[in-house]
Amino acid sequence: MSILFLKGATFGQRVYSSLGLKHRWDIDLYVAQADVEAAIGLLKSSGYAFAKEFKNLNVQQFRYCIRHVKELPLRRADSGIIIEITWRHVR
Repeated sequence: MSILFLKGATFGQRVYSSLGLKHRWDIDLYVAQADVEAAIGLLKSSGYAFAKEFKNLNVQQFRYCIRHVKELPLRRADSGIIIEITWRHVR
């Protein structure tokens, strides 16, 4: 079995031969679908909040997203860092 990484720093190094040339705007955090709510809870307790397009989700909409969407972005207001919780790969 072989593994090929095509995201983040590995992608930048392979394509641009440098870590400094690839533009990054977020951090991808992959979790099991069963752990999405717990992961989001941990991030919220660390100062992250849903990005503006997901800020006003009610419980029903949130659970719909977990079933039908592959990721949700959370942003930390003081640093602007965005973490995308990703729980399934869509082809």
